[in-house]
Amino acid sequence: MMFDLVISSYVAVLMLVNVAFVTLMERKILGCAQFRKGPNKVSFSGLLQPIADAVKLFGKEIVSPNMSNFLLFSVAPSLGLVVFLLITSSLLSASHGGFVEYGLIFILCIMSLGVYPLFVSGWSSNNKYALLGSLRGIAQSISYEISLSLIFLSLMLLSQTFSVSGFEHYLPSGFLSLFLGPLMLLWLISCLAETNRTPFDFAEGESELVSGFNVEFGGLNFVFMFMSEYGMILFFSLLTSNMFIAGHSLSFVGVLSSLIFVFFWMWTRATLPRFRYDKLMLLAWTSILPVSLWVCVFYSSAGGSL
Repeated sequence: MMFDLVISSYVAVLMLVNVAFVTLMERKILGCAQFRKGPNKVSFSGLLQPIADAVKLFGKEIVSPNMSNFLLFSVAPSLGLVVFLLITSSLLSASHGGFVEYGLIFILCIMSLGVYPLFVSGWSSNNKYALLGSLRGIAQSISYEISLSLIFLSLMLLSQTFSVSGFEHYLPSGFLSLFLGPLMLLWLISCLAETNRTPFDFAEGESELVSGFNVEFGGLNFVFMFMSEYGMILFFSLLTSNMFIAGHSLSFVGVLSSLIFVFFWMWTRATLPRFRYDKLMLLAWTSILPVSLWVCVFYSSAGGSL
């Protein structure tokens, strides 16, 4: 048990460092996509820019609105970070025989907690724009979380395992991505909506919501909130690689494919415009949900016959 705790702590620190450089990766990609220079002043080619940003943000004063719920307002950003660290530590520690025996069920349960920091952040701010942004984000997350869970269950039923490392033992590397290509596409679309990323970033629509649910947050709270957001991008990239490509998150193929999926998140932000909200919900309930439900039923029968 002590070894598992040490591994989980090491994974948590490693993921937080990686999150900082994922932001640098996004700024570099957006700079190239928009024909401009990204961060290039701090150290060699801007490699220490995340550290400079962290020092600036950690040094800012923490300000809360007068009429806000101070306790929930202070706790909400760290809740999202706790959810990210818990779910990522369980994924990486269980992938090499860690303490979570039913890792996939545990991940599925923790994924459902992601809407609570969103709602608490918007409600505790006592700001109508923040509340509106959180409500839109919750409706979006719940809608796509259903499809996401059904696709997740489909792969669990097909592989007949509840372990994170079960995909590695069930199918060889690369086979899942070819056999389940359309399902992986639906999974990636649902993951984009689940993480509130372009073209589905309605919870943070700057133009119509004044930055949405996080409009009142700054300094350290802002850092925690966006570390959890970019951390979930990294988590879903690792999980996608584990399920569809490599079968093991810590292998060379797993790490490389995870970086490719992180690039996919950044590429969509640089390429696609924001959807209309009604079309987003229509896509979830009339297209992705029926297909994912049918796939779940199909693979449940296929998994039972194997």
